[in-house]
Amino acid sequence: MKLKLSILLLILVIACKSEHNNTSEDTTQSIMTLEGETQQQLEFNNGKKWIANIETHIRMKHIDSILGSYKFEESKDGIILANTLSKETNLIIKSCNMTGKAHDQLHIVLLPILEEISAIKEKQNTKEMNTSVDKLKTLTSKYFKYFTSN
Repeated sequence: MKLKLSILLLILVIACKSEHNNTSEDTTQSIMTLEGETQQQLEFNNGKKWIANIETHIRMKHIDSILGSYKFEESKDGIILANTLSKETNLIIKSCNMTGKAHDQLHIVLLPILEEISAIKEKQNTKEMNTSVDKLKTLTSKYFKYFTSN
């Protein structure tokens, strides 16, 4: 699972950086920063929320809505949920055009979400899946606490 997550994170960084036409040296630098971001502190933008691009904000609303209405009935539901959420996060990654500190702060929010979505696929019972959904709801609420759109 860690290999899959590492590959996904690498794709995230490359996709975001390719939107900005940065050199390969900049991409490598971002990957090194990305590895340490889970330890960074999420913070406000001088006391205000960060501005996320509209596509990211819409997809995060979709994720929030999906999580708010999802009920597990069978263990295969975890795979269905994870695949649905993965589609939303993939669209966030594809539409990434944020830069600078806002972009870095978004990674701090998104990386744990991506990790938990991957973890849901491996859950064996509805109790474990519900625990993951609760974690995802908490992580998603962090996005809305620290980000808004125009």
